[in-house]
Amino acid sequence: MELNIEKILNEVERERRRKLVIELYKKGLESEIELIREGTAYMLDGLAIADENLFEEFLSKGLEIELCENHLFPLSKTEEVLLIEKQQFKELIKNLLEERRKNLEKEIQSMSENETEEEPENEKLQLFSLFYELSRFNPKEFLEEYKSILDRSSEKKSNQTEKFIAAASLSFLAETINEPRLIPNKDEEYDDLEKYVEMKLRDLELFINDVPEKTKGKLDFLKEKIRRKKFFIFLECHDKELSAVLRKKAKETLLDKEGSIEIKSTKTSFKMYKESNNSTMLKDFYKEFCEQALQPYFLKKYQEAQQIKIDGYKIIGKIGQGASKKVYWAKKGKENVALSLYNLNERMIKILKDKGLTIRDIMEKDLKTSPFRISHNNICYFELNKDFRTGQEFGVSELLDGTLERLMRTDFPQKKVDALRIDIIKQIIEGLSYVHELGIIHSDLKPENILFKKLPSGKYILKIADFGLSQTLNNLENEEESLVSMGHIAIRAPELHEPNHSRGPENDVWSFGCLIYWLWMKKEPFLPSNMDKPDKPGKEREEYEKISYNLKQDETYKKSLLKSLKREMHSSLIKIVEKCWEVNPKKRYKNAVELKKDLETVFKEYETGSHEA
Repeated sequence: MELNIEKILNEVERERRRKLVIELYKKGLESEIELIREGTAYMLDGLAIADENLFEEFLSKGLEIELCENHLFPLSKTEEVLLIEKQQFKELIKNLLEERRKNLEKEIQSMSENETEEEPENEKLQLFSLFYELSRFNPKEFLEEYKSILDRSSEKKSNQTEKFIAAASLSFLAETINEPRLIPNKDEEYDDLEKYVEMKLRDLELFINDVPEKTKGKLDFLKEKIRRKKFFIFLECHDKELSAVLRKKAKETLLDKEGSIEIKSTKTSFKMYKESNNSTMLKDFYKEFCEQALQPYFLKKYQEAQQIKIDGYKIIGKIGQGASKKVYWAKKGKENVALSLYNLNERMIKILKDKGLTIRDIMEKDLKTSPFRISHNNICYFELNKDFRTGQEFGVSELLDGTLERLMRTDFPQKKVDALRIDIIKQIIEGLSYVHELGIIHSDLKPENILFKKLPSGKYILKIADFGLSQTLNNLENEEESLVSMGHIAIRAPELHEPNHSRGPENDVWSFGCLIYWLWMKKEPFLPSNMDKPDKPGKEREEYEKISYNLKQDETYKKSLLKSLKREMHSSLIKIVEKCWEVNPKKRYKNAVELKKDLETVFKEYETGSHEA
């Protein structure tokens, strides 16, 4: 079942139409041609709907207008106008023009029904009819016609009537803003917006009459219900922002449907289950629920993107957010890129201020030996840039297809999954060993920071990304100057919880072991099952510090994790995970280069099939 993207983008199209109306309105007022300026007066009715502030601006400019035969022209003030209060005046304009529209529509309809031959005096009406139809049912063609007339007007090639109608007919386009469903103007921007919605919806999964294998047995509320009803649908969302939107919509609209809907949500995910004897009703219910919930969300994303002005780049929408930056899909000409804007927390801002530094000072210090200068197939490139008009610092990297989490949610055959896991490990260790050789630590190696790109051949290229927390070995001696954290707390090595902790590539080795575990078990190994990222950071830190302490005192929990892997993977790979998880960092692989040597033996076993023996 596919969601209707046009419906989801309906409010975005309304906003785009509003911007277009305002843009053309301003051009009309600035035209050197008197008839274009006169015709622009017809825009008042649309502007009252499209943008109240602009309507106020129009009146406050002191433009002289006169009410004459239900038409408005910038001519001269009259005593009648001056005597009417401003608000009354606005209402009068709206009423007059509404009446004009109705009369015009009747004339157009009558002309269409009678199919009379075109007469000279009907020329305006014919043009009105053309623009009226185009503005509603083919806005793209309407714009092409309008721009063509304006071009001819500027060259004095169009006749007087055409000039006048071109400007006056903009009121029809403005009027469409209030229609419930808009026919989108499918220009290049709209095409990009459709792709952006498709990209975000990949994190929204809908299972009809089937519950994903990974979910069975985990959700108690499904066990009996699956057997009792013929039709059921299971909705699952893995995007944090989309989950919040769906959760809010569910609370607002589904509270009165007790018993028929089951909702399970956390801070980062949303799950909803509904059953019925009518499969069509179920599908319609889910489509309507999702499409209504997502309309205001994508409108907000579009409005946010419009506020970001970076010279040479057009922002399409936000695709991710980390501890210190937001990442947007952007276009530089025809090239698609991921553009990062930094939003430092209070601690980082204070450190920068105290030391008289900027973001660029810190980043440029790492540029000499960091991933910003690395060219490797399994490392996501990154460039630091600056918009010199505004002083805005930003980063640019390649736009990939998604995170490792998204890739592993794909419904592959089991044999392909096993081969893919090994290929992922092989590619990640290639990238990590390369940066370790350069003396760089990633510090936050987790599934969200591994990105993939699907090639036309069907092969997947994995790239390590988000080196925002990376730190060179050269800087490790002076921790006070470091603006980096210690990485996600769920994949953090135990020694990093100590006051005088050591920092080095062995920290990444621990995280790599967690990554291997996650690939097979689909969960973080050292995340308490009863806790999902508590609201209070202090509580989170306290819980994980307990885990770290317990690992040092008693390795029973770690051994139970390794035991659970015996049912899933070959013993040679389990031994590697076990060494990655040595609590004493000196007993671990000292870096990814050393780890890679042992993994190469495992890769050969999987290639020859000896791991199945």
